[in-house]
Amino acid sequence: MPLPPLPLILAILLVILALAISLYFRVESVDAETAFEMVRDGAVLVDVRTPKEYEEWHPWNAVNINLFSKDFSRRIEELDRNAEYVVYCRTGHRSAIAVRKMRKMGLKAYNLKGGVRRMGVFVTRKRY
Repeated sequence: MPLPPLPLILAILLVILALAISLYFRVESVDAETAFEMVRDGAVLVDVRTPKEYEEWHPWNAVNINLFSKDFSRRIEELDRNAEYVVYCRTGHRSAIAVRKMRKMGLKAYNLKGGVRRMGVFVTRKRY
């Protein structure tokens, strides 16, 4: 029996590779309604945006831990291992990165799908 053509083999390998990568980088995400319920039940909101972004617009009860700060890992290490965390940024990209890091450190962290734009009643504006 002849072997399948090389392009078919390569295509199959690429599909397998893409699936493996997506599984490796998969992040557990929650929608705004679920996040709200989690926070109501005691989960901690973690804002991984810059301090400037945080000051401009943030939920009243969020903790700011900038993903790109030099002390991000140290600050994450200090978090309560028994708590649940809902992590957000502006769009959901930085928070997905943070959630992966937090889960590797043993924390129960969940990414807020869509970031602060999906938060609705969570969000307050800083008053001047």
